[in-house]
Amino acid sequence: MIGKLQKIKLVICFIICCFSAFSSADQKVSFDTLLREMIDLDRLVEFPDPYYKTVQFSSYDRSTGKVNGSSWFNNLDGFGGEPVPAFEDVIAPPDKDGIGTYLVCDVNGPGAIVRMWTAMIPGKIRMYLDSSKSAVYEGDAGDFFKYPYKLFADDLNISLLDKCFTQRDASYFPVPFAKRCRIEWTGNIKDIHFYHIQIRCYEPGTKVLSFTAEQLEKSFALIQEVSNVLNEPDEQYNFSSGGDKLHESVSIKSKENKKIIDINGNKVIKELKIRLQAEDIAAALRQTVMTIKFDDSVIPQVQSPVGDFFGSGPGINPYKSLPFTVKSDGTMVCRLPMPFNSNAKIYFRNHGRQVVNCKVEVLSDKNNYNENALLFNALWRADHHLISNDPVVDLPFLVVRGTGRFIGSAIMLFNSCDVPIGAGGSWWGEGDEKVFVDEDKYPSIFGTGTEDYFNYAWGMNDIFAYPYCNQSRNDGPANRGFVANARFQIIDDLPFKDFFAFYMELLHHTRNENFSYARISYFYAQPDRLTDHVEITHAQARMPQVSESWTPILSGLGLAKGYQFYQVEQMIDSLEDNRLAFEHDPIWAGGKLVVFNPEKKGDKLCISIKIPEDGNYELKVTHAVMPGSGAYSAALDGNSISVNGTNLIQLDSPFRKMSRTIELGSYELKKGIHLLEIKSESGTENNKIGLDFLWIKKL
Repeated sequence: MIGKLQKIKLVICFIICCFSAFSSADQKVSFDTLLREMIDLDRLVEFPDPYYKTVQFSSYDRSTGKVNGSSWFNNLDGFGGEPVPAFEDVIAPPDKDGIGTYLVCDVNGPGAIVRMWTAMIPGKIRMYLDSSKSAVYEGDAGDFFKYPYKLFADDLNISLLDKCFTQRDASYFPVPFAKRCRIEWTGNIKDIHFYHIQIRCYEPGTKVLSFTAEQLEKSFALIQEVSNVLNEPDEQYNFSSGGDKLHESVSIKSKENKKIIDINGNKVIKELKIRLQAEDIAAALRQTVMTIKFDDSVIPQVQSPVGDFFGSGPGINPYKSLPFTVKSDGTMVCRLPMPFNSNAKIYFRNHGRQVVNCKVEVLSDKNNYNENALLFNALWRADHHLISNDPVVDLPFLVVRGTGRFIGSAIMLFNSCDVPIGAGGSWWGEGDEKVFVDEDKYPSIFGTGTEDYFNYAWGMNDIFAYPYCNQSRNDGPANRGFVANARFQIIDDLPFKDFFAFYMELLHHTRNENFSYARISYFYAQPDRLTDHVEITHAQARMPQVSESWTPILSGLGLAKGYQFYQVEQMIDSLEDNRLAFEHDPIWAGGKLVVFNPEKKGDKLCISIKIPEDGNYELKVTHAVMPGSGAYSAALDGNSISVNGTNLIQLDSPFRKMSRTIELGSYELKKGIHLLEIKSESGTENNKIGLDFLWIKKL
């Protein structure tokens, strides 16, 4: 009983065997060469030699059926108990305890594992390489997908290995194999079992040195070098040589289109730095559109709002990755090489109403790539006023005909859902990525959720940044408001010979109007590539329309069911307290936030909670996490409240303004008034406490 995806991937391997060139059969792929590729952005410019096709084995819903058929958007992709097991085959059916053995993948020919991911998977994994009958890995499944190196680490520095290979819920620990890779899972099919495994299938004749347990210690010095570059790219990324720096500073009036950079010669842009300044910087970063054309092309290779090009909009949302950096002062850096044969021209068009000041710095050098070097491309598109789930749709990220390689994407969303909790409410990312490469009749990469593609899980709204992925903005509460995610596919890039198409489902937990979905795709391609690019219009390059006020609502589904919501300003005895102020912003419920400015540590704010009848009640509070905030502790009727094992609730965020909800616990309460005390635990500076609304539910 071989799964559909397994059959497709066997065909892929056959196609590679039949049609790939053998010019690189003498090159060797090894653990060390793959390590170096993890920090080598220059290699992306040239089509892979030896050639490989990157495929993905995942727990996608096997009942999905035909492309665009009635079950195309089925979503039982690893939750457990799905009618069709989310594996390639059943090796041993479940025993009386429900434990069975299932085939994750069985790839014949030279290849390499380049990425793995899981949200959760219990059970055991066995991985066999080449013709060995002994498993090179046999152990915990969760560790295999996130920390496979731990089994081989012995006395090595685990912290360093984590920094090099683990990024959020994904592992980029490369596992090369010469002849075969077979992975089996033993566990209970009724348990949660989400997983991805991305594998390069190399052309036949490619010499690959298979991974061995001793490899980790032998390559530890190189691992340390790679880790340093991945985690400190601004200081450690090594450009191959010097180069010439070009600085330009210009002002761009409303509706003006201005050429900023014009470089002639056979060169490469090695680093591009941009900083915009304007009265409304968030609007400027979305409404100032950058266009880059190489070699007098009439169709731009790059066109995107400036902020979205760096995968971090709207506004300035600092993060650091291998290819991009966004700094807190608004300086944005791109390290992806951009070669050209005769000229490169960069234009900025101001679609906004304000004057925008632009500072641009370009580091360029002689083009030393081969004559068939690929051109850098970045294409952006946006859909505003979408209605989620009405119907569920596949949103196109990129469709291109030609030769090249896809190296990642970023999304910038506005989610106006007023249910202030993720599950059953504001979670927007149930949709899966579906990628067609060359002759694919069915996706050779079929995902399990949008956040899974971006290397996290469970719709988490925390801010994070890793060398290959980030969530640089998530306003909240839960998944409401503006969201920015990015993933850069450096070692797990997707080469294509003739055709490439990337789609992402928009599948929300609720029907949601006025959903805005902007996305950018990064890829390299030959000059004659044909894409689905359409010139960015004034209507597209705008900030999404945001209501000045919103009201949290109940949901009949999920975890928001049964709560009542109360604005904090309605629960304070006296709003004349000179320690209180109000901040007006659409991020807050009702468009208004109560800000408590304590005069000293220990100052208290009392909130009156009216309980209509005796019972057991659950309490939550939604508060502000933002610059200048302090810490507080809470007590109910004089009894201290512990949150996640601590009495101290920290609110400071150096760069971002966010709405976050914490659980205060459940309590037996009598009918009448109960006092929730908010006590400042900070000094006289950076001590403000922003409180939005309370949640109360009778259990």
